[in-house]
Amino acid sequence: MLYVYIAIAFILSLFQRKKLHRYELIFFVLFITYLIYSILSGNALSGEYFINDVMFILIAFLFLFSFRWLNNINYDLIFLSLSSGYFISKILVLITGIGLEVTNYTSVIVQKNALFDPVEYFLILYCIHSFFYPLTKNVRLVSFLNLLLFSFGSILLGYVHGGAMVMIFVSLIYCLIRNIKYLLILSGVLIFILTSLTLPSINNDSNDSVLSYKLQKVTGLAEFMFDDNFGVYSLPRSTQVRVIETLNLLDQPLPYIMLGKGFGGYLEQSKYYYGRYLNKDDYSEDQIRSKKFYVLHSINQLLLKHGVIFIALIVLMGMKMRKRINKNYVDVSIIFILFSYAFTIKPYLILSLFLISFIYYLGIKKTENTVHHETKNISN
Repeated sequence: MLYVYIAIAFILSLFQRKKLHRYELIFFVLFITYLIYSILSGNALSGEYFINDVMFILIAFLFLFSFRWLNNINYDLIFLSLSSGYFISKILVLITGIGLEVTNYTSVIVQKNALFDPVEYFLILYCIHSFFYPLTKNVRLVSFLNLLLFSFGSILLGYVHGGAMVMIFVSLIYCLIRNIKYLLILSGVLIFILTSLTLPSINNDSNDSVLSYKLQKVTGLAEFMFDDNFGVYSLPRSTQVRVIETLNLLDQPLPYIMLGKGFGGYLEQSKYYYGRYLNKDDYSEDQIRSKKFYVLHSINQLLLKHGVIFIALIVLMGMKMRKRINKNYVDVSIIFILFSYAFTIKPYLILSLFLISFIYYLGIKKTENTVHHETKNISN
């Protein structure tokens, strides 16, 4: 019903302004073209997965186009406020136990689940970038407090999601690359995070923890990348699944790698096989049963659906936008889109907001060029 309401809101906005903006026309032309490409590729037979891919991206853009242009956005105010509210709420859930879920991660390890949403990744990355490169001293202070809230919540939880670990690491390295003087600060933050989060899970007397398993995934991936004697089948099971997925994806025909397989596209085992290792934590039961994998992990999902060209366009747009739009927002959006695409509709909303911000950037650039041209004419 939410999707229906969003569609109605967009239609009402059209009636109010009585025309489509040229950027809306461009989006719908591209959308229809890619829809036809997907159908011709046979993806319409994918059923629910095809419908989900189509609806997620369509609804996300209808939602934002309904509000027209988002001029003069205060990115810091929006995302830092959301971060504070989210992290405080998560801590309250962990302390009070209201809404807290406790499941068996393994036969001996208990995992807590408290208020998790993929948008959490975006918020923590925004706080990290805003801490290193704030527009004002108040922004740095609020970012620092949010990082403390996140760390405290993670200690109470006993672990950090593997995806968050990877994105936090990427963001910290990127912040270092942007300015070498932050090397010491970065080292201190890394030491603090690794020290505080390697505590064993609460309510677990053994030295094992959910975090230790997740750290094994990350360290195992590093060994695979830098040790020639460390094969894919030597990786920890969960990491092995993701690496096999990547290798099979890169084994696809070049057109699919460049353009993606479209809405409803899926991956099959080709170069490497999973064996009997798969479970519902890796893919849904119907995907495991059919051996057709529609929902991949991290950047693989973006490659599967839209290809290398789409990723290159996102990065190029980001490089342009950084000249006029909040750099922290642009950088975090790119990292989040690359590593969190398609968990829920939230990454699609971030993607559409990113593209709407690019349209806003084009408007700023056009205005500046017009003013420059008029100033030049007056001078002449």
